[in-house]
Amino acid sequence: MTEQPEGFILRLLGGHCGLAVTFWAFGLGVGIVQTLLVGPVVRDSEGWPVFTTVGISVVFHVLVWVAIWKAANRYEGRPAWSVLAKIAVALWIVSAVTAASLALVAPERLGGSG
Repeated sequence: MTEQPEGFILRLLGGHCGLAVTFWAFGLGVGIVQTLLVGPVVRDSEGWPVFTTVGISVVFHVLVWVAIWKAANRYEGRPAWSVLAKIAVALWIVSAVTAASLALVAPERLGGSG
């Protein structure tokens, strides 16, 4: 067994918190709450609040995706759960890139001012 790093964030990012906790609690649970908090700021603001909020959101999601991927690599249960977690991460990334592309190309379709 490898030695776990000190500090919760480093353990999480290294995949040491377990696949279920990392995927369900952080990927979905905290991710949903974070998205609900970011939505109104992005929708009702402009300028630096939007850039700051979106920047924090991007960093959060990338770190969670890395944590889920690493937790899936460490997972010792049924291989299907590891594969499904990685597929979910890949789909999240595709979804995020698609949403960002649409927001840049056609912001009026997403409720933006253009």
